[in-house]
Amino acid sequence: MKRVAISLAAVLGVGVALAVIPMHATCVIIGDSIAFGVGRVMPECLTDAKSGIPSADVIARVHPADVLFVSAGSNDPSNPQLENNLKAIRAKASAAIVWIVPMSPSAAAAVKHVAAAHNDSVVQFEASADGVHPRSYSDLAKYLRKYLKIACGATQGPRLFDFLKIKFFTGSCAVIGKSSTPSS
Repeated sequence: MKRVAISLAAVLGVGVALAVIPMHATCVIIGDSIAFGVGRVMPECLTDAKSGIPSADVIARVHPADVLFVSAGSNDPSNPQLENNLKAIRAKASAAIVWIVPMSPSAAAAVKHVAAAHNDSVVQFEASADGVHPRSYSDLAKYLRKYLKIACGATQGPRLFDFLKIKFFTGSCAVIGKSSTPSS
């Protein structure tokens, strides 16, 4: 894994110590408003999401990561190119992928089809009153974090710099198996 050193002096304005952090995020959340919402309660992951974007726009948001959480298809469930866009997201990814399944039956079918073709994991959520977004972003984040524990062996990095609020995981990360709801 590539690493980059940052100066604590630059972060704290004092001292000369260095911290080594991963050059890319261990986990990245990409996609639409669902990704944006869950990213707000998962600060340990890089989030690149925007409300209202179609699946084609999610392709450019794929970043290097050990685990990539993807929410796409909620805004264009009837798009005839939806499955091709999901395949393009999958092809661009260098990570294990966990797909967040949209509530629309047609979009959900497309996500599940692409996930199954690549043995990727999928996560479903209980919808809010609007029928699109999660009832609880915290609950969705709880399920996603279980994949991080599976993927990274639940080993958290050095605690020396906890006061900086830098969170990262050590070890090799790869999602094992596939499931619609991770086991406890």
